[in-house]
Amino acid sequence: MPSPELPAGTAESFILGGKVRLVQPLTGHRAGTDGVLLAACLPHSSQGLVLDIGAGVGAVALAAAIRAPHIRVHLVERDDGQAALARHNITLNALEGRAQVTVADVLDVKSRRATNLSDRMADIILTNPPFYKTGSVRASPEPLKSEAYAMASSLDDWLRACAALLAPKGTLYLVHLASALGEVLAATASRFGDVHIIPVYSKTGQAASRILVRATKGSRAPPSILQGIVMHDGAAYSAQAEAILRGQAEIRFP
Repeated sequence: MPSPELPAGTAESFILGGKVRLVQPLTGHRAGTDGVLLAACLPHSSQGLVLDIGAGVGAVALAAAIRAPHIRVHLVERDDGQAALARHNITLNALEGRAQVTVADVLDVKSRRATNLSDRMADIILTNPPFYKTGSVRASPEPLKSEAYAMASSLDDWLRACAALLAPKGTLYLVHLASALGEVLAATASRFGDVHIIPVYSKTGQAASRILVRATKGSRAPPSILQGIVMHDGAAYSAQAEAILRGQAEIRFP
């Protein structure tokens, strides 16, 4: 029998070396390494309002809030069920005073304006958008998993919405597929500058599988590619990856 604390059809897991408790659906998309890496991009000394766009059950925002104790986090999620679990997870992690959830379709201006989302409200945005365009990959039979990996709109539309919500000179942090580097650069070009890219490799000698991106709204500075992160040393995590995933180290941008 499941714990009475858990909503039906869910299970509890832990991330950030056990520092963050997460209740997630038993089936469908589950938060993992991408979200922890994204949260680790946020400096420990960060302050102000952080929006997690496409927050799901809240893994990125809650890990960021634990890592950076002076921020407030605002989780934006369009699915009512995921948003309900995000609220549950806020309570589980005793972050009620620093975290809140808004149900809205961030790609729909009317939906944003009908809630408490206003233009230029955020100091920082964290986002792990769906990696694929609907129809470009085989859809999962699990609706939530399908929505987590594919969207009808483009990355350009997604980053347009992020730019609208971000204050001038605010910072965007993004995780995406390494194969989408060209798309990321195109989507940030007219809205962001000072774009720094950290490749993430599964193992030494392999092609990068992910990119971590930091960009500044309105900056004119050119992009740069930084030293990458290697996740595995043989069958185990590398020392660097282990420290990041346990919340003992952050991912540093210039």
